[in-house]
Amino acid sequence: MNASLDWRPNKNVEVYLRPYYTFTDEKKLDNELEYNMVYDPEDYPGDPRPSMTESGARFARGFGSVDLSDTDEEESLWGGNLGVEHQFDGAVTLSASGSYSRGVLDRRQEDAEFETPETTRASGVADMGNFLFDYYPENPDYVGNGANYTANEVDLEYNENTENTYAAQADLRVPFSSAGLSGYV
Repeated sequence: MNASLDWRPNKNVEVYLRPYYTFTDEKKLDNELEYNMVYDPEDYPGDPRPSMTESGARFARGFGSVDLSDTDEEESLWGGNLGVEHQFDGAVTLSASGSYSRGVLDRRQEDAEFETPETTRASGVADMGNFLFDYYPENPDYVGNGANYTANEVDLEYNENTENTYAAQADLRVPFSSAGLSGYV
C-alpha cells in the first residue's frame, strides 16, 4: 500500500509526502520421508552384495528417515519520503528531501529428524527403472511404525531482525549562461 500527497501553497513551492507499507505472512510445511538402502561391507561384512531381482536391486539392510520442518515468517516494511522544492527569483531552485524506512522480520522454524537404526529389518528392493525410483520394503510394518524411529536432531530457531534506514539529500540549482552555453551549477 502506498500514497502520494502533494501540496502547492503557491506556484513556486511544492511539498510532498509519499508513505508506504507492505506485509507478508508465509507459512511453510516441509516434511520428508526417506528409505535408504545400505551396502557397507566394512561395517557389515556378513551382508550379501545387492542382488538384481525382477523388481529391481535388493538390499539386505536399510534405514528409514523422517524430516519434519515447519516455518512461519512475517515481514513488514514501512516508511516514507518527505520533500520540498522551492523556486526562487531568477530560476534558482532548492530541492530537499528525506526518507525513512523500517523493516521487521520475525521468523520461527522447527526442524526435527527421526531415524530407524541401520538394520536388516529395513531391507527392501529399489526399482530404479524410473527417474525417481520406487522402494518396496520387505517389512513394511517395521519401516511404517513410528515407534521404531528415534529423535536424531531437533532444532528450534527464532529470529527477529529490525532495520532502520535514513537518507537525506539537498540540491541547489543555479542557472548560468556563458558564451552561448546554458546550464545549471
